[in-house]
Amino acid sequence: MTQLIFVWLIGMVLVAMIAEARGRNVLLALLLALLLSPLVAGLAYLIAGRSAAQRAAEIEAEKRLRAGVREKIAAEAAAAAAAERPARIEPAVVAPPRRLTAVRTARDV
Repeated sequence: MTQLIFVWLIGMVLVAMIAEARGRNVLLALLLALLLSPLVAGLAYLIAGRSAAQRAAEIEAEKRLRAGVREKIAAEAAAAAAAERPARIEPAVVAPPRRLTAVRTARDV
């Protein structure tokens, strides 16, 4: 009999861990496991899935992650485009081109 009680309590703890991992009420999970059975309560929590608040938090985290990745990709693309493009030389800074003239030496004359 004590072994059955021990197994029942271990099952209750496992059900509580499942409920906590899925964002559900742990006390309610313990109560269901105590009254019904840990097996039935555990299956109920496994079938029920995650809570709406936990799903919403996961969606927001995914959106933030995707936005960060988009920003990183855009920054890398801008850096790559800047590296491929030659630097623009302002006309005021460039010296005017010299005219090429033939240089006459003593041999040419």
